Amino acid sequence: QRGAVEGNARSTGPAITADGRYVVFTSFASTLFVTGQPPLSVSVVLRWDRLTGDIVLVSRATAGEPLLAARSVRPEISNDGNRVVFVYGGSVQTEVALGLRGVIFCRDVAAGTLTQVSTVSLVEGVDRAQFHDSPSISGDGATPIGWDTSPGGGLRKACKFTPAGIVQLPGTAASEA
Repeated sequence: QRGAVEGNARSTGPAITADGRYVVFTSFASTLFVTGQPPLSVSVVLRWDRLTGDIVLVSRATAGEPLLAARSVRPEISNDGNRVVFVYGGSVQTEVALGLRGVIFCRDVAAGTLTQVSTVSLVEGVDRAQFHDSPSISGDGATPIGWDTSPGGGLRKACKFTPAGIVQLPGTAASEA
């Protein structure tokens, strides 16, 4: 619920800061960030400030428009509530078929910026890209991490995403079950 406005669709997958002030979640409810809109056909990520009641649309381009070509899912939040990571695309088969294979983004709420922190690398001759999922972020918000699944499935490894590229975290390779 936002003030006197109730969500017009479901919301799921909350994550909360250690102090309990901020909650991020996935939602199909357009009324939580705009009014007069029907429920969304894809989910967005929202951040709720439990102290002020403000709700911020996290999964939006830096210019302000919502990211609505694919689902935004699995949000995680830094300790201070300012930085939020989430996966864009790849959460349902129709998105994968369109080539939206799961890219991790990071929103800096205070700066109003959205940064793509994982890359999609296509394997030559194979219509499959690396898939990034299960994002997390360090408590100070400086280091986004997630799982990288190799093209064709199989090996998964925990990685941190840096401006220089993807760095596998030592001792984290695991076969997909």
